[in-house]
Amino acid sequence: MAMRVLDVHDPERMRALVDRMRRKAWDLDRDLAWDTRIDVDKPLLPLAQIDRVFPGLATDERLVLSQLFGLVVAQIFSDAEQFLNKTREQLWGDFERFFAGHPALLELGTQFFDEERKHAEMFRRYITAWLVARGLDVERFFAEQPRFSESWQHRVILRNAARGGLAFWWIVLLAEEESPLIYRYLEDAPDDIEPLYLQIHRRHFEEEARHATFAYTAMAYLADGMTGWRSAWRRRADVVLSQCMQMSFLAQAIRRGRRLTHDPVPHPWIATVVRAMAKVERLPARHLFRVFFREPTLVGPFLNYRFHQNMVEMVTTRRLWSLPLPRVNALADSPVNALS
Repeated sequence: MAMRVLDVHDPERMRALVDRMRRKAWDLDRDLAWDTRIDVDKPLLPLAQIDRVFPGLATDERLVLSQLFGLVVAQIFSDAEQFLNKTREQLWGDFERFFAGHPALLELGTQFFDEERKHAEMFRRYITAWLVARGLDVERFFAEQPRFSESWQHRVILRNAARGGLAFWWIVLLAEEESPLIYRYLEDAPDDIEPLYLQIHRRHFEEEARHATFAYTAMAYLADGMTGWRSAWRRRADVVLSQCMQMSFLAQAIRRGRRLTHDPVPHPWIATVVRAMAKVERLPARHLFRVFFREPTLVGPFLNYRFHQNMVEMVTTRRLWSLPLPRVNALADSPVNALS
């Protein structure tokens, strides 16, 4: 299924999409089951995937890593969508200039960013509720999480965007591709995923699949408008810049995430995490490389852009540069192309 890029010279179609997005939008307070009890004995990510990535764990260890990485995934999405709106606040004037003459595209962009702000709050609210139900320190968890919008990587992206670069939009595309791929694993999992966790990802997917069109259209419009040898060089190099910023930030996040296991008053759940991570650290590097970069696992989409069909298509058709990441063993059609 082809990537959906709208014609910027067809404002009626874009306004029709905005109208449909508004009609089908869900309400953060009314349309999610916040009043239901969170079942902390259920996994957040499929146990089969945890076992595939980290084999050899005991049953309780698989469960806690499913929950830990489920919270990390939710935090990554929340932080990414906060980053999008932090950038919007600082560069909206530039966006208006870049999209001058296309008010319908700006209207679509406004709806896109407003929905992303809602998604960020949804994930943050779920993380808080789960931690409270598990009896863990909410403030400490969030204090240990790095924030892209407060990082040196964000400052680099801002400077690039202010000069007309595309690194910001590549990160937007990456975010739009990652979350639907994660949702597909949840929806197809045989495990009994915690119900509210599954619901928030389902709601997230519904709106991501509708509004992702803006990200692809904005990127195509800006890239095609970059003429001249300097602009062409920047256009080709910005993919590499965005990949370097994303991967360096993830490396920082992993290092900081280890602090969560250094609790002065060990909680039983954290003690089980520590025991599980000790086993993970003894896994062969060759195995970890394969499941992190080459095989279609829950981890791969965060580390290797080649899992993202639409990004691969855009990089290839426009002959752009990218990091020489390993080729993947399987590339399915992007889930965001399936719903409009």
